[in-house]
Amino acid sequence: MGSRRLAVPLLSTLVLLAACGPDEEGAPPGGSGQPPPTAGDSASAAGPSVRAVGADDTVRIELDEYGIAMADSLSAGRRVLRIRNRGFEEHDLVFRWRSSDSVAWRLDRRLGPGEHRVVDVALEPGAYAVICTVSNHESRGMFTDLDVVRSPGG
Repeated sequence: MGSRRLAVPLLSTLVLLAACGPDEEGAPPGGSGQPPPTAGDSASAAGPSVRAVGADDTVRIELDEYGIAMADSLSAGRRVLRIRNRGFEEHDLVFRWRSSDSVAWRLDRRLGPGEHRVVDVALEPGAYAVICTVSNHESRGMFTDLDVVRSPGG
């Protein structure tokens, strides 16, 4: 009888701990000190998407001193960018057309150390340079190339 009385509160505690466990980014819930990520930051000239974007449309981008880790090729269309600053300095993110060096998209504001943001963008087919424009980060190697290819059937 004594073990049954212990099992119910223990089970309740385990269920509560599981519900309050780490989020998908690995940070404790509400404990990161950062505001929750927002959708639609600098999405595109057309504005944020109104349709739900699936998990297959998600692109993870990691910023660190002094590099950008992300896929080097993507299909064109709506994408959710999950951008995280893993470094100890502020970083930003800009997509420039390699053909003209003009800005195709930019993050609306810098990311502080440990901060993350989720944005919804429409990527057109083409060749991009993805860079951090903070201080001299690009010249220190904080850039990568991205090829966006036409979606099958598009």
